[in-house]
Amino acid sequence: GSVKEMLEIMADEDTELISLYYGEDVQEEDAERLAEEIADLYPDADVDMHSGGQPIYYYVLSVTHDADRGKMTLSLRKAVTKSITEPQKKEYNVGDIVNFHGGTHYVSSYPGSRGYPVSAGKAKITIKNGSGKAHPWHLVTENWGQSHVYGWVDNGTFD
Repeated sequence: GSVKEMLEIMADEDTELISLYYGEDVQEEDAERLAEEIADLYPDADVDMHSGGQPIYYYVLSVTHDADRGKMTLSLRKAVTKSITEPQKKEYNVGDIVNFHGGTHYVSSYPGSRGYPVSAGKAKITIKNGSGKAHPWHLVTENWGQSHVYGWVDNGTFD
């Protein structure tokens, strides 16, 4: 549930302090706004906010009910998890047919070589790792009616 829903369960008439620790994926302004809303909902409690910097959890919420008795509850709100694995990059080789995204093709693989705009389309890799290194792939169109790519292109311009 939301932080406010958790507070409905956790907070009571003995609540003295509500501490809000916001995680690494939360903007400080958003946490400040939430802390202000909590203060409005629980005017008899002190509300403090801290950058917890925790991964995984958007907020860690602590409610101290009665400081004299040391009564306290704690709640964690889990963030949407990010994918840990990176997508596998495809290894391209001479002879592969690729989808050129369109853009610029160059007259050589060397830096400073003249480039020309060209439309997207299917193309064949004819040279890999050109000696100039600036534009390492040489592509030749598979369909002249679709694209006129016939030259050196940059990494990331095809898949």
